[in-house]
Amino acid sequence: MAAICSFQLYLSILIGFFILTACQPVKYNLEREFPTDIPDSFVYESDADPKVPIEGPWWTPFGREDLDELMNTVLENNLDLKSAWARIYAAHAEVLMARANKKPEINLGVGIELEWNPVGTDDSGVGLGGLINPTFAYEYDLYGRLDSLVRSAFHSYQFSYYDQESTSLILTGTAFDLFVEIIKYNELMGLSFEQEKISGRLLDLLRLRFMIGETTALDVNLQKLQLKSLDLRKIEQESSLDQSYIALSVLLGKNPDRNYFLSKSLPLLLPPKPYLENPIDLLFNRPDIKSAYEDFLASGFDLKAAILNCYPRLVVPISLEIAIGGLSNVIDEALVEAAITLIGPLYDGGRRRSQVRKQRAIIEDKLNRLGAQFLKAINEVEKALVEEREATFLIETIKEQIEQAGRILSMAEESYSIGIVDYLTVIDAIQSLQALERLLVEKQADLMIARGKLYRSLGMKCF
Repeated sequence: MAAICSFQLYLSILIGFFILTACQPVKYNLEREFPTDIPDSFVYESDADPKVPIEGPWWTPFGREDLDELMNTVLENNLDLKSAWARIYAAHAEVLMARANKKPEINLGVGIELEWNPVGTDDSGVGLGGLINPTFAYEYDLYGRLDSLVRSAFHSYQFSYYDQESTSLILTGTAFDLFVEIIKYNELMGLSFEQEKISGRLLDLLRLRFMIGETTALDVNLQKLQLKSLDLRKIEQESSLDQSYIALSVLLGKNPDRNYFLSKSLPLLLPPKPYLENPIDLLFNRPDIKSAYEDFLASGFDLKAAILNCYPRLVVPISLEIAIGGLSNVIDEALVEAAITLIGPLYDGGRRRSQVRKQRAIIEDKLNRLGAQFLKAINEVEKALVEEREATFLIETIKEQIEQAGRILSMAEESYSIGIVDYLTVIDAIQSLQALERLLVEKQADLMIARGKLYRSLGMKCF
């Protein structure tokens, strides 16, 4: 009796030691161990422009119904986004499976046995019997290992959810850029058509002047060459437009359809500038950072589960075996087996210790990835601010240059009419003016794209 009490005492001390050592939480102080510095403000933020709070999907400030229709189609039909949703469902199933491991498992085995006894024996003939074997198994979560696996699966599920949001943000951003590109190329093609009409009228005028001897064949051929250059430019613009339509069709999950936006290609209006929050707020707004953080948390609980896997497990198996002999004797024999088992590793070649080292390395990797994702977010905001500032400055400068180029063209045409300069000067003035007009359209599109990047880089929502 004393030996039994001593064994129980030693067993209680052993289990208590495991509980005290195994339940030490695996924690990282992110405020202290975050792998990069967090700035107090954005470097290229300017207070010159008024800023307003913006709610709803990030593209709504542009106020375009066709853009809303496009984004809704992307969110509904894009195949990559559908794959992201499927990963969420799979991650949720992993959570349910991890929770199920904390519950008892009950199985039922049913068998039929045929027994034949030879003639001459006391029980000669054929006998038919059966066997029913229900089993019950339950693992008591002694240190919280199973709970750690549940929490790891939950954070993996959260990771998948925020990864889907990040994918939505990337896809809608790509769709928006292509949408602006399509508008830009349609505007450039319309501008080229207007420039072609003006150059054609100049060519007709030169031909008339050539017929009455007021100009030379060289001037006429120079104007023809200038007109041909516009044709080549239109071919390039049309090719770029077709490529944008093809890329947009892939995002929409559709076959290429060039006529989808042709009737809706109107100039965009620059929406208001959003409030630029403190850079640390990106940790709570950007879905890619939140997904990296959830991945980091899941790795922490995987590490804890790997540590706890080195300690014994308390398993309670119960088995009931019922033998059926026949109608007259339904229950021929019944046997109940029950035990409380403490299963602990004695030797595994270092597999469990290696798994712990692996999980420690993984959690360090995930922590560094979290820091890298934060730096990427800061870079995207700063880059969008720089691109927007540059495009705004260039647009104002190009508008001034267009006015000056128009005056130079008028002076060149007047000087050519009185014979002061040759027609090559007029050609140079025409080409300079037309190049500036095309550049203005391109920079206006760049400004819209930069404003869209700014919205997305701040972590504005898609839903």
